[in-house]
Amino acid sequence: MESYDIDDFIEEVKFQMIEYDVLDESTILDWEKKARAYIGKQRGNKNIIIKSEEEIYIKIKGEEVMEKIALEYYRAFRDQDLDGYWKRFRL
Repeated sequence: MESYDIDDFIEEVKFQMIEYDVLDESTILDWEKKARAYIGKQRGNKNIIIKSEEEIYIKIKGEEVMEKIALEYYRAFRDQDLDGYWKRFRL
């Protein structure tokens, strides 16, 4: 398992999303806003370590998880299923 500061995690996923031309800046920023809200509510999640409001860490198996998150978001956007994406979103 690898551990990432929340800001590094979010920035890496956003970087992966840039690869998909249909995902414009506002769409990616909307993902960031919703992802931060999701993460902030995950007090009992063993993969999210919240030490304080400024100190949050995400534990994942590897960088491919961030690539998968970006790909799944792209597919949901393409298929007009963003509500479904957020219902399935897990860390």
